[in-house]
Amino acid sequence: MTDNELICLYLQNNLSEFEKIEFEERLEHEPELMEEYKFQKELREALVDEEVMELRAQCKAIGNKNSLVQHTREKIRFWGMAMVAGFLLIISSMLAIYQSGIGFSDPGQIFTKYYKPYESVVSVRSEESMNNKLIRKAFNHYSNGRWQKSEDCLKKVIIQETDDAVYKFYLGIVELELGNINSSIQAFNETIKKNNALFNEQAYWYSGLAYLKKGELRKAQKRFEWLVQRQGYRYRESRDILKTLDGGIFSR
Repeated sequence: MTDNELICLYLQNNLSEFEKIEFEERLEHEPELMEEYKFQKELREALVDEEVMELRAQCKAIGNKNSLVQHTREKIRFWGMAMVAGFLLIISSMLAIYQSGIGFSDPGQIFTKYYKPYESVVSVRSEESMNNKLIRKAFNHYSNGRWQKSEDCLKKVIIQETDDAVYKFYLGIVELELGNINSSIQAFNETIKKNNALFNEQAYWYSGLAYLKKGELRKAQKRFEWLVQRQGYRYRESRDILKTLDGGIFSR
């Protein structure tokens, strides 16, 4: 009987008491046999039940120790590599999701990731009318983050200006900065109704963010879908947000 057969029979508890004692004495004095025994024992514990049955069948008909050991070691290496590859794939996928924003599940987090106030691009006419001074004042406060003062000025401008879509849009940004979400949404919606060529798409984007901030996710979704369909302002970011909503919040 070969050593490999002895190990198999010992692990299966199929040795007589005398053979078992004799084999255990050999284990204490033969390091190579002990190493092979440990390997076979670890292998046996690592394999699933089906593979254990296969191994038992092989033990009964064992004739070539080297071929069996090589076969089982290759099997361990294969499954070990597969497990490592699978684990790395999961980790890389999680990182990609996190970096792209898809991992966010809180609307407030999405808002914080994508929101920043729109730049001031309004030019004031050269004549020094009272209204122009007020507009200049409003956007000076806006550019310097003095949101409350900008709000006061913009509201006065809107009362006096008939074509007020631009000022409504900027008022929406100011209200967002002040935390007045409902007033912000109202200002953006009024901008959208006027269908201003310069600020219509921007109003869709910022109203979508405002709806997110408020937690009205379906309304936010419609705004971002509109931008994606038309490849409008910030449509790529809109697409990423929609993936987040579809894969995270809406799937709960």
